[in-house]
Amino acid sequence: MSSSQLADDAFIVKKAEVLRLGSTIGVLGPKDLVATMIELATEHYPQYSFINLSYTDESETGLTFEKNQHRMDVCLFTGIWPYAKIRNNFAQAALTMPMVHAHHSGALFKTIARMIHLGAIFNRVSIDVVSEDEAELTFAEVGNRPKELFLMPFRDAVPRANYVAFHKDLWRAGRTTAMITLLTSAYSELSQEGLPVYHCSIGLAAMREAIARAVLELQTVQMREQQIVVGVVEVGGHQEKVFGEMHAGQRHKMSLYQIILNFGERTGISVVPLEGLRFGLFLTRGSLQQITSNSSSFSLAAILSEVSGAPAFIGFGVGPTVNSCYGKAMMAHSYAKRFGTSSAFVVFDNGDVCGPLGSTGTSLAYSRRSIDKKMLFNAEESGLGIATLSRVKAVIEGSGTVLLTPEQLADGLRISKRNARRILAKLTDAGLATIMGIDQPGTRGRPQRVFQVNLD
Repeated sequence: MSSSQLADDAFIVKKAEVLRLGSTIGVLGPKDLVATMIELATEHYPQYSFINLSYTDESETGLTFEKNQHRMDVCLFTGIWPYAKIRNNFAQAALTMPMVHAHHSGALFKTIARMIHLGAIFNRVSIDVVSEDEAELTFAEVGNRPKELFLMPFRDAVPRANYVAFHKDLWRAGRTTAMITLLTSAYSELSQEGLPVYHCSIGLAAMREAIARAVLELQTVQMREQQIVVGVVEVGGHQEKVFGEMHAGQRHKMSLYQIILNFGERTGISVVPLEGLRFGLFLTRGSLQQITSNSSSFSLAAILSEVSGAPAFIGFGVGPTVNSCYGKAMMAHSYAKRFGTSSAFVVFDNGDVCGPLGSTGTSLAYSRRSIDKKMLFNAEESGLGIATLSRVKAVIEGSGTVLLTPEQLADGLRISKRNARRILAKLTDAGLATIMGIDQPGTRGRPQRVFQVNLD
């Protein structure tokens, strides 16, 4: 990788997407559906753990997921509503696990058949969640289409009140004689008021299919955990300048080697001395996850730096072969050196980068590549690289606001204010940023322009 590429890609800070060790699937949804799904799951897949993440009200979906995210390797949702709720309310960088939801295909047919059996009057019916095509096909299959059909197709995880209002407004206007809802809480509220409502519940076949998909995702996780990881450790950049004469340097290398060996014995990592003050590490992706606690802690670089009095740079590469891992490890090592202080980075097999491991600073979700048409268009219009645009977008997501000053962008990307101003100027020229005002940082300091950046 050239120095110019490194300069453009410098400072990639990404929360680790290293998959968790273990074999746990969290099942999230209403109590009744979660209980049924876990019973089915444990019967067919006793070798895996299924944890109950049920809620009494759908408003608890986000909090339930957030509190239990660290406990599961895969999240299985009982339906599309809680799945969409999490997808839409959590930043993509935070969703580091596979997520699967049960489909309600076939549930409408079962519900209509039950209504016919019970003698329900459904010449005028209101239905939420299902699409117009699915409703029409289902009634055609049943052979009994209502005279009037009112639909509220699923487009987003809107609150229960929206579903309830949809049905009740039609009922009050005398336009519906029966209601079908997929949302458990909406069914509970409408039925408590004595309204003719029927719950379109996920069937057992759909549950089994969703469980099987979740297990396949979990098996993929376990396979990825066995990927090879190669690490390259370097202490200082110029051995002779740091440690003086060769004999002292060799003795110091042995002391550092012993520290790394002790670390390797505790963590199950193989250590090999390389040329100069470099050492090779060999481990698996699962081991990397364990020793970094999902990238939240990793102290080896700091320990080596403290002992030697020189910075320590560590790069890990993840991939299918030792050679590919070594190449990625050297790339990660370069990112660590660009960081400027003792640090460790990881380059994954898909080219994504994580680091610095254990950093307490702001983490930016970042990818070196993109197939997103909007991102590619913005890159062409602004003349900035995908790497730069991705990093700017990550700063915006991390700060929670689209308003940025050059200083804030410089701090987020660890670049000079001059370069930050250059980036913002290019975005402004491309119509991707607008000057919103002036920020006076206090009694001293140069007033800064405030930019509103829009990359979506």
